[in-house]
Amino acid sequence: MMRPTLNNESKDNDNYSPAKQQLRFTSINSINRKLTKYENVLKYAQDQINMIVNGGSDVFDNAFKFDFDIFEFMNYTNRPLLVLGVYLLSNAQIFHKLFNNNKVNLLSCAHFLDLCEKLYQKNPYHNHIHATDVMQFNMILLSSSFINYHFEDYELLSAFMSAVAHDIGHIGKNNDFLIKSEHKLAVKFNNVSCLENYHIEQFHQTLQDNSKANWIKHFGDKTQKYMIDIVEYAILGTDMGVYHNEIKKTLKETYNEEWVKKSYQTKLSFDEKKYIIRSCLHLSDISNPMRPFQICQKWANRVNEEFFSQGDAMKEMGLEVSMGCDRTKTDVVKNQNGFVQFCVKPLTESLSKLISELDWCLKNMDINTEKWTNLKKGQEEQQKESLQEIATKQKIESSNNNKLESLNESPSTTETDETIATSSFNSNQSADNLI
Repeated sequence: MMRPTLNNESKDNDNYSPAKQQLRFTSINSINRKLTKYENVLKYAQDQINMIVNGGSDVFDNAFKFDFDIFEFMNYTNRPLLVLGVYLLSNAQIFHKLFNNNKVNLLSCAHFLDLCEKLYQKNPYHNHIHATDVMQFNMILLSSSFINYHFEDYELLSAFMSAVAHDIGHIGKNNDFLIKSEHKLAVKFNNVSCLENYHIEQFHQTLQDNSKANWIKHFGDKTQKYMIDIVEYAILGTDMGVYHNEIKKTLKETYNEEWVKKSYQTKLSFDEKKYIIRSCLHLSDISNPMRPFQICQKWANRVNEEFFSQGDAMKEMGLEVSMGCDRTKTDVVKNQNGFVQFCVKPLTESLSKLISELDWCLKNMDINTEKWTNLKKGQEEQQKESLQEIATKQKIESSNNNKLESLNESPSTTETDETIATSSFNSNQSADNLI
């Protein structure tokens, strides 16, 4: 099969199409070139935080709660990853010693947040707003009693930054699209976790190509290697197609209640810690259905907009459309409830054995499922009523047409009768004449 050319088209090219034109990359080098004027991003974020608080807003009251509304937060800033990221790092108990003892420079963290935010593209779903939402949810998990008991602060910082960077550079199309279109990322990463490997690559470039954003530079070489390993392992685990079922199964079978009890009697191994961090990020990445319904619904609309855009592009390119991406065949509510029941809820139930704070999410998921079901019923009833109205209207129109046809036919019948009568009269006259 000839590989579709995706990244070199221009509008003057005969092969140009809007679907292909959308597939662009934002590189860390292009971001660095734009940073011609030095900006103290930490001061900017702190000024924004003070302005929001002094303005009387209570939006930060839920910054460490599951019902945090990222869309409300967007009313106060267009740089949410930077501003909320600095707020969380500055106010989280788990990081107090890290920053107070100058183990980590908060300014470097702010620069990293800023660069990552600039690398996120303007997709309907996979954008800087999604990254901020995942970062915030992940922070709650990292602040839980179990995690706080077992993990070192630098491990938690690595976990936090993995959420910040987990989708940087995302092009708004999934791995299935990249593989089917033989995209250069699929070729580069041998069709395996193409996007996730790309995000990891972008993470490394962000640390290496801008010294101001290198938040791990004050740690020793061994610790740095371990911290980077945490980030890589966590981001790679966000590949739903490859790792979701494996994470779900392992949490249920290995990291169960018995394991949790024993964990307080010994130290966790590095591998165990990495796996838990991976699981936390993966759950955070698909946490939308656990938010209050008005937030959950907005995210569902956004992800479907992105999926359907991909489906449209695949049709235009002559590719088999990925599951859930065909706007003409996808039942949005059915997909949402299926995703919750078979993916999000089982994973949350297993992880809640470690992180009991997730009980709130489990209850709210059930509430949201009921609301989605009621919404579906409402749509079906509305559709049924609409069909009944159409049927009634058609019946009335048919009845009126029949009456009209009847009226139109009556004169013709009379005229025919008169013609027959006249003919009969003329015939009789002829007969009389003959007599």
